[in-house]
Amino acid sequence: MNSFSRIVEIIVTVILLFIVPVYLMGEQAGWTEQIHTMEQLSFVVNTVSNKGVMSSQMYHQLQNNLNRNGSYYRLEVEVYHLNTQVDYYGDSYNSTSDHWEYVNTKQIEESIEQQKGYSFYKGDYVRLTAIKQNTGLSQRIQRLLFGRELLQNAKVTYGGTIRNEAF
Repeated sequence: MNSFSRIVEIIVTVILLFIVPVYLMGEQAGWTEQIHTMEQLSFVVNTVSNKGVMSSQMYHQLQNNLNRNGSYYRLEVEVYHLNTQVDYYGDSYNSTSDHWEYVNTKQIEESIEQQKGYSFYKGDYVRLTAIKQNTGLSQRIQRLLFGRELLQNAKVTYGGTIRNEAF
């Protein structure tokens, strides 16, 4: 019975002294990575918001900055454009109708590659989402200890309204 308690003691010691600190360091690295991702997204969204244009160079540099530290992110760009139509009858208008037009990532990426940029209209809403594709250290340890990942891959979203204030 004494040898059984020693084995349990060694297993608990290994978990507490080695695995838990490595797991906590991995979690801290994950938070740091999310902050870095948010800073990159906010910089690009604020720049696009002020200039009204997302250039090909800006888009590719964002992808390179996100993937620089060994993580791989899928980037999603969404644009919502308010389209207002006024129905005119004679000298006056009868009614107006507003509806939002949605432009997805594929359309924007095609435009960026073909035209070397994508132009936004004033009042458009742009949203960038970076979704982490590979697993980090803490997710691997969760899989080792619990047999599954408790949290899914990181997803960071940032958006803003196009002001088009470039002079």
